This record gives sequence, C-alpha cells and structure tokens, in this order.
Amino acid sequence: MHDIKVLSETQRMVKGRHGYFVYNLHDHYIGKSLELYGEYCEHEVSLFSKLIEPGSCVWDVGANIGALTVPLAHLVGESGRIVAFEPQPVIFNNLAANVSINGLNNVRCLPFALADRSQELVVKVQNYHAPGNFGAVSLVNSKKSLPDADAVRVEAKSLSDLNYLPKPAFIKIDVEGMEAAVISGLRKLISVTPPLLYVENDRVEYSAELIELLWELGYSLYWHITPYYNDKNYFGIKYNLWPGISSFNMICVHSTHSHININAEKISDSKKHPLQKKI
Repeated sequence: MHDIKVLSETQRMVKGRHGYFVYNLHDHYIGKSLELYGEYCEHEVSLFSKLIEPGSCVWDVGANIGALTVPLAHLVGESGRIVAFEPQPVIFNNLAANVSINGLNNVRCLPFALADRSQELVVKVQNYHAPGNFGAVSLVNSKKSLPDADAVRVEAKSLSDLNYLPKPAFIKIDVEGMEAAVISGLRKLISVTPPLLYVENDRVEYSAELIELLWELGYSLYWHITPYYNDKNYFGIKYNLWPGISSFNMICVHSTHSHININAEKISDSKKHPLQKKI
C-alpha cells in the first residue's frame, strides 16, 4: 500500500507519479484521485506532453491545488515558466505548498482569478472539514449580499493588470463556468501572440457562448473527452471510483498555428454538446 502521511485533521500528503502532493482528504475528486491513484487527470497530462514545448511559458488558470500545475512544470523544465492562478484562499495555500515541496522554482503562484475586468468577487465559505468537490467552486454567481460570516472575498484581475507576466504559449483554463469571461479578458493577448488554449467546457448552459467566442477570436476547436479513471494509473489500482464520469475540454488551435495538427473531433455546431440529454 502506498504511503500516506497525516499532516493535520484534514491534510494528507502522498507521493504520486509527478511528485509530492498535499491535499484535503475530504475532496472527492482531486484529493481522492491523488490518494487512490497517485495522479489526477493523467490523460490530460499525456496530451499536454504532446503540445507543450520545453522552455515555454504556460498559464494554469484555475490551478486548484496544483495537481496539473506540478506536471506542467516538469514539462516546461527549468528554463520554462508556469504562472498558476487560484483565487480560493484555502486552496491557494495547498497550491503553494505543492509547488514548494516539489522544489519548482519555475512556478509563480498568484492568489487571484482572471476575468474580463478587475473586480471583487464573493463566494460562499466552503466547509473543508466535510466531503465536497473543492474543484467545482464557481465564481459565476458571485453573491455580494452574503453575510460576512458566510463570504469569502476574492480578487479578479484583467490582463491589463498583468503586463509584468511572461506571455504564454499555452493556457489551460478550468474556471467552473467563467471560461468566457477569462477568454474575453485575453482578447488583446490573442490579437498579438495567440496562445494554444485548453479550455474546460462541461457546462451545457454556457457552451454555445464559449464556442462562438473562440471562433470569433480565430480558433478551431476540438473535443478532448477523457475518463477520470486511468486504468494505467500510477498505483495500479483496478477499482474505478468514477465509472462513466469524464472530463470535457476543448483543444483550441488558432488560425496562425499552422504547425499544429489535432487528431480529434472538430467542433462544427456550437449548439451541440456531448452532455446534452438526448430526446
């Protein structure tokens, strides 16, 4: 059995495929995947290894605890740069810890969200001492009317505030429904040096707007749908904790990326989504 270290009432540490990870034992997806399988969304990491060049700069927008930030840092190498954004204060602490314990000097962690404009967002306090999906906290419906005791105020910044950051060749965006706002805020960057994008699209109600925005900005889109469970996982566990559950993302290739060929289903209808209920 793999070694799991108890750090506190809620925090555990495990050595997985890509390094050491501190995680909340109550987190049903990211934490549980690291604990049980020693990895998280390894099918995505495999794709990243084909798309990301050593020495390049990658932005990880919605990095959570760094389960993908850490392997991304290994992919770009010491000469590359990772900028990881995570606005949830408690989750950000885990992200910074995981970057630190793995000695990743090529990663910069920033404790705010990206959006189309700078603003303060308010989200409901999470109970990190009870089971939950801490990777699914959304800032879409920011509740400014929440009582102070129930609210966490987080900062969102636009690209105009971030001129000091290295320009990315690749951006991973996983922001629980705020993907269109993030991409709108990147318009100026895309118009000058368009990066390759990897964008989560698992919310049917926002999908058409997101797809059409990316088309408008000159991107061709391809579905990347992968099961959460990897039968070749690091710990060799044969039990699938999430049968039938997959992640839904889009590989977004700009018209200027003539050297990139994607062997995947191209999106041609913004109104269609794999998660739509069939009538």
